[in-house]
Amino acid sequence: MGQNPPQWSDFPTSEFGRIPQAGPVASTQKQSMSPALAVMITLMAVLIVGLIAVVAFLMIPRFTSPTAAPVTSTVSATATAPSAAEPDRPQVQPAQPNAPSGSFVCSNVGGGPLSHSAVGSSVTSCEFAVSVRSTYLASGGDGGPMTIDAYSPVTGTTYTMSCSGGPVVTCTGGNNAVVYIY
Repeated sequence: MGQNPPQWSDFPTSEFGRIPQAGPVASTQKQSMSPALAVMITLMAVLIVGLIAVVAFLMIPRFTSPTAAPVTSTVSATATAPSAAEPDRPQVQPAQPNAPSGSFVCSNVGGGPLSHSAVGSSVTSCEFAVSVRSTYLASGGDGGPMTIDAYSPVTGTTYTMSCSGGPVVTCTGGNNAVVYIY
């Protein structure tokens, strides 16, 4: 009686033969990914998608925006020919006055009278000087005295300016502003 009783696997079948003795039972469960690895893979995927989105956001406007065309302007000048009755008489142009000493020239829009503007105080901007000149001329200023209301693009405020007459028109007012038009 020291023998083990026979097992079904010991007997061959006519169809398949003897069934081999099975060892330890193999696990049929799949091994799952560790949670830390899953989090790392997810973070890497989000980072890559985010990086692609940032690059697209920064680069697409450079390729789709139209390039600005250069700004051009046209200046027309009119000259009067000497009359036939005075062919030998030379045409004399009045001398263009200079900016007052200590002023800073802001604009020069031609060679005619009142085509320049300059600032005469440290609290006056060139933008305001150009605006004062424009307003003075638009109000009918021709070198004579007048009072104007000029807008400052720097402060966003309109200031009253008193302008003297002469070859160099001096406009003062606002907050100690000094503008020369010549």
